[in-house]
Amino acid sequence: MLLKSKKLSLTAVLALLGATLVAPPAWAATVNCSTSGSFTLTDNVVTGNSSCAGEAVIPNSVTSIGAEAFRSAGSLVSVTFEADSVLTQIGSFAFHIATSLESIIIPNSVTSIDDHAFRNAISLASVTFEADSVLESIGDYAFYRAPLESITFPSTVTSIGDWAFFANDAKSLTSITFGGNAPTIGTSAFYNVDAVVNIGSAATGFGTETTWNGLTIVRASEISSADCTTGTFAISDNVVTGHTNCAGVAVIPNGVTSIGANAFRSASALTSITIPNSVTSIGNNAFLQATALPSIAIPNSVTSIGNAAFYGASALETVTFEAGSALNSIGQFAFYGRNAITSITIPNSVTSIGNQAFRFSWSLTSITFEGNAPATVGTDAFNNMGADSVANIGSAATGFGTAATWNSLRIVRASGVVLVNCSTSGTFTVTDNVVTGNTDCVGSAVIPNSVTSIGVYAFFNATALASVTFEAGSVLTSIGPNAFRNTTSLTSITIPNSVTSIEAGAFRDAHALTSITIPNSVTTIGNAAFMFNTALTSITIPNSVTSIGVSAFDGATSMTSVTFAGNAPSVGTSAFRSVGTDPVANIGLAATGFGTANTWNGLTIVRAPDPTPPTATPVAGDTNAGATLVINGTNMDRITQVTIGGTVVPITARTTTSITVTVPAGLAAGGYTISLTTDDATLLAGGVAQVVAGEVEAATNQKVNAGSFNTYVAVYAKGYKGQTLAWKIAGKWFKVVITKDYQVFQRKTIAVGLEVKVDLFIDGERLLAKTVLTR
Repeated sequence: MLLKSKKLSLTAVLALLGATLVAPPAWAATVNCSTSGSFTLTDNVVTGNSSCAGEAVIPNSVTSIGAEAFRSAGSLVSVTFEADSVLTQIGSFAFHIATSLESIIIPNSVTSIDDHAFRNAISLASVTFEADSVLESIGDYAFYRAPLESITFPSTVTSIGDWAFFANDAKSLTSITFGGNAPTIGTSAFYNVDAVVNIGSAATGFGTETTWNGLTIVRASEISSADCTTGTFAISDNVVTGHTNCAGVAVIPNGVTSIGANAFRSASALTSITIPNSVTSIGNNAFLQATALPSIAIPNSVTSIGNAAFYGASALETVTFEAGSALNSIGQFAFYGRNAITSITIPNSVTSIGNQAFRFSWSLTSITFEGNAPATVGTDAFNNMGADSVANIGSAATGFGTAATWNSLRIVRASGVVLVNCSTSGTFTVTDNVVTGNTDCVGSAVIPNSVTSIGVYAFFNATALASVTFEAGSVLTSIGPNAFRNTTSLTSITIPNSVTSIEAGAFRDAHALTSITIPNSVTTIGNAAFMFNTALTSITIPNSVTSIGVSAFDGATSMTSVTFAGNAPSVGTSAFRSVGTDPVANIGLAATGFGTANTWNGLTIVRAPDPTPPTATPVAGDTNAGATLVINGTNMDRITQVTIGGTVVPITARTTTSITVTVPAGLAAGGYTISLTTDDATLLAGGVAQVVAGEVEAATNQKVNAGSFNTYVAVYAKGYKGQTLAWKIAGKWFKVVITKDYQVFQRKTIAVGLEVKVDLFIDGERLLAKTVLTR
């Protein structure tokens, strides 16, 4: 019998043979998390976790983060997806109550984020969608209570569910950008959110009103320009397109998606640029020949740096990439030519570096690669750099070959895992130059100068760690999330001046910490970084800091003094909530960004006095005993005492250009020397008062003054019984009727060693303006 050729299924073949088809077993695997614990894969779906702590690296074969996969993973700090991920779904409750997760970059293959996926992820401040994302839907309660600061939705998003971005009481979400038209929106999707929604000039579905779903609409065409310190820069359809004599500081508005080609080209007086995390690209020639720009912090939303973007930026010394960077490509000639960069860290997301990208960066001697070698490196990318320039790579990094050099750089491979003894007992672990953990570390920990980062939870719960020191020549760049959390015996620490970021929860619950020195290299202080530091009384924020996160100092109940060395940084919600009594912000005379009110973020502003000494115009002409006398000059409001012929005389009025005094009654005709005194005891010759006549009167027995003792500022008045005394201390007013011939009033201060300005008035007439040093 001749049979026709026919393809049979496996089921049919088994049936013909009389066999029973049995389903194959599910494929399963367990993947370790970086610090401890693991997560489970079943048929390329993450199906659960067991106490996953630190970082979870999701293999690129995974198609779904299943329902409740990382639910209640309270020690999960970061999630990274391998390149070429095929992930399509983040399931319901997948990261519910992942309370330490701070940021995530979602692969562009994901089409849905399901209900409650990131609900109560209360540290999640940054969510970035990869370029060319195909995301369609965001489910009900998906980011409920997540403290996002800004978010940019791909143009493919068509629906956002009920209560998806409910902001609780934090209201941290201030900027929302839609890449396309309006999606359908569920009930209360943006409830309690106080944000602007940035949309394209041709975007549809947002209506014709100025608000949409409770959000203020800013259409791209409405943002046309922004100011630099002097000059302006232009914005068109959310792209910075050029500048006109931009000098000093430039702050890119939230919602801008790109710094376009030639945007700040030849801005030779530009000294500072702030880029929001709505920006995804820096275009060709964007900062070409911006020769005064010393540093730049590139947010983790940026995926590409264009050709010649920083070509010839000769003052550029520091380039930092925000944690969780999504940067994919660095263009040709991007950092070409004689800049001042000495070291740079390339994020592990970078896959392409163009021709001559760092050529002739003559000061650049150290390049650290966080991950494997970029897949593509152009011709001469690292040629003609600093002498003996090196590539620092991890012990397990791939793609760098087996030779001693790679693309003209000498390979320095990390030594893998090293145990370092603590001074009394216990150890800490260094893995590829990152402190990754400790085992019962007691006493002092001396951090080797080769360490580049204190990693996630490195010294968490090291309750007997008393001190941390860093070897000379430290190259440390970051103190990671929760690195010193709950180190309850740590009393002080001096951070090396190579560190650029203190990340979320870094010193949270370090209850004994009384002193910390933050260097002028730090640009960011993360969410809850110093939360519940109950022994910290004061701190100085260097002028390099541009952002302070949500609840950064919340609950530092003894902290009464914060000194800002520069202008105001951006500050997250509740950054200074529940700090010490009457907390002050000490700021410079010319500091900007603190507003015009007496308080800023719950702190009373104490602005430094004008250090310029007063000058007085010599007195000319005649006067009478008992008459008023006007003395003219500059900065006259700083004068605290006037004497005529050795007798202190009352100041009856003052402005910045003059003071008015009363000549003592009873002076005989003749010339009397006038002396002027300031708080710093500088004596100024005010000329000679020529007294020509006047009745003899009893010398005044009235006097006011101010001083400090036992942490109090005290003011006193003599000879003003029945009159009204008003005084202002550090911007706060007090008022009382004097009931005695001599009476003292006092006000407790927050600390000793503070300079407090005191103004004192009798019946509305200012008689004293003085700066008191508290003691």
